[in-house]
Amino acid sequence: MAGEDRSEAQLIEEAEGLRRRVADLETAAIAHQRAEETLRRRNWELERLYQEADRLRAFHENIVQSMEEGIVLEDAMGYITFVNPKTADLLGYAPEELVGCHYREIVAPEGLEKAEEETAKRPLGVVSQYENVLLTKDGQQVTVLTSARPLFEEASGEESAIPGQTGEAPGQDGKRQMSGVLSVFVDITERKRAEEEIRRRTTQLESLRQVGLELSSQMELDALLHSIVARAAELLGGTEGGLYLYRPDRDVLEWTVSIGPHMVPTGTVLGRGEGLAGKVWENGQPMVVDDYRAWDGRAAKHEGYSWTSVAGVPVRWGDEFLGVLNVVAEAPGAFSMKDAKLLDLFASHAAIALRNAHLLQREQRQHELVAALADAAAVVSSTLDLDQVLDRILEQVERAVAGEAFNILLLEAGVARPVRWRGYQQFGMEGVISTHTHRIAEVHSFRQMMESGESVVIADTATWPDWVVVPGMEWLRAYIAAPIRVGAETVGFLNVDSSRPGQFDAEDARRLEAFANHAATAIENARLYEQARRDAETKTTLLSEVNHRVKNNLSAIVGLLYLEQSHAAWQDEVDCAEIMEDLAVRIQGLATVHSMLTAAEWMPLRLSDLMERIIHAALRTLPREKSVSVDVAPSSVLVTPDQAHDLALVINELTTNAVKHAWSSRTTGRITARAALEADTVVLELRDDGMGHPEDILHPDGRDGHSVGLYLVRSMVEKGLHGELALHNDGGAVTTIRFKNEAV
Repeated sequence: MAGEDRSEAQLIEEAEGLRRRVADLETAAIAHQRAEETLRRRNWELERLYQEADRLRAFHENIVQSMEEGIVLEDAMGYITFVNPKTADLLGYAPEELVGCHYREIVAPEGLEKAEEETAKRPLGVVSQYENVLLTKDGQQVTVLTSARPLFEEASGEESAIPGQTGEAPGQDGKRQMSGVLSVFVDITERKRAEEEIRRRTTQLESLRQVGLELSSQMELDALLHSIVARAAELLGGTEGGLYLYRPDRDVLEWTVSIGPHMVPTGTVLGRGEGLAGKVWENGQPMVVDDYRAWDGRAAKHEGYSWTSVAGVPVRWGDEFLGVLNVVAEAPGAFSMKDAKLLDLFASHAAIALRNAHLLQREQRQHELVAALADAAAVVSSTLDLDQVLDRILEQVERAVAGEAFNILLLEAGVARPVRWRGYQQFGMEGVISTHTHRIAEVHSFRQMMESGESVVIADTATWPDWVVVPGMEWLRAYIAAPIRVGAETVGFLNVDSSRPGQFDAEDARRLEAFANHAATAIENARLYEQARRDAETKTTLLSEVNHRVKNNLSAIVGLLYLEQSHAAWQDEVDCAEIMEDLAVRIQGLATVHSMLTAAEWMPLRLSDLMERIIHAALRTLPREKSVSVDVAPSSVLVTPDQAHDLALVINELTTNAVKHAWSSRTTGRITARAALEADTVVLELRDDGMGHPEDILHPDGRDGHSVGLYLVRSMVEKGLHGELALHNDGGAVTTIRFKNEAV
């Protein structure tokens, strides 16, 4: 009833309330419908977002997997949780082999300190980029550029790298902590190698420039050669090196200078195509051998040497080949063709320096030669003492020719004898050189110089087939000599010796020939001086002898006059004409012997020549209607000038006597003369075919009677010749004279 009792107003209010509720429900239904529509749209969008996220994840994974950079994720303890394929390939591992490893396991020992230093910064949110060295699986080193970014975990469990991106440190409220590290690696090994190569080449080029300046300023040849080799080894990082110089006179390469303890001896030679240097010479191109010990082209002379890497280049000045420069290193394969090209460039600088040094040395040697020749010429013209001149010439030769020992040999009867020498005391050869002689017929080099008139250069006596080793002079390995010639005659040899093979060349020969000419001039001057001295002595002697003979002749003439005067006193009638004729004949005999002695420069005369001349001179007084033949047997018996004067008077007197008395009843006659030696006695026999000696002369008591001629003959024989006179007849008059042989 209560409900019934409700008023209309209440019902209206309830109805209004229901209407409002319906309206609210309708509004709520519309809102619900709208919410469902919004939810459907959101679900669709979420689905689309999820699909997009999956697509992006796949895309990012593809990027990570295909990146050329290496990517590594580490946890907070430094253990690897992820690597991309590039990282695995770079280090030579499979990806799963690296996951779980600590980063220290892939860092090279020399890079650990740097890695630890950078790791300590990461909890502070520091993003770092640095170079480091990683180790591959097979132990090789890889240089990388590392970009490392720390990862932080929010309280919600989400990771964030925001602190690292902004450079801000994580908060101190404990809501953030480092969960790991994302590292990206870029392999810069080749770049580092290229940079290192550029730095090395830049250093080498600068060094090459400095070396070029240094070499250009070095003018002393030996020091320059050592500097070239040392700088070449330094430039290429070699341990040893050396220089072969070309010797055109022998057409070989000679090992001239080296550095390092394991190089071949100085003076070793190579032919074209022999060994590395010989092949560089043959081909004209730089060469590199990675291991010389195993190289098929190595020279037999180099067996036993522990060389490995060898680089060799030709040294040229324009088209002129100067030699080969070698550099050696201990490690196999130490040199590349780039090194060889660099060494070739260096060799060009070295060639310029060598050429300049050679020119300077040649100029200096030319000046030295001119000065030495001037000094030699001065001493030649300053004294005629031959020993002093030859000593000074040897001193000047030592200045101009780079030898160690010097000597002059002079020829005498086919034997070369030492007359002056110097430098042999250093080899203990002073005694040997002073006494050792050489038979020209046994020494090929001497014969060659005598035949050609030219000098001889023997680069290496050990390889010269005709060299004769003198005991004690085995050290002599190089030899040069020039003939000493006076006109077309070789009178000696100027010799220079050395213990170094290849020491001498054609230029040295030309220098030596100039000094040999001075020696020849000195010898000729000495000979002329000695000849002039002897000539002067001879002329003095001859003048004295002539003076003596003239005095003797005048005394003889005076004696003949006194003799004729005494003889005339014994005669009742004096025929002055006959006396004067006899004197004239006797004086003519003296004149004849004087002429003969003058022509012979007052040396002993051949007796047979004297007899023939005097006999013919005496026969000039023979009457025209008479004819006398003369037969003088040739003889080698000699008589002194004093004996010749006495014999001239004796022979003249005997011939004149024969003309007067032997053929008084005949118109023809014959005179025979003989001379011979019996031990130390000269026996002279003069005979004619006339009437013979008068009996009173032959009688022991008859003596000479009043005959001036016979008295003169006996006096000359017994007092002048201190000999014996014997007269007898045998188909005519025979006179025999015996006297001592003084012309021995």
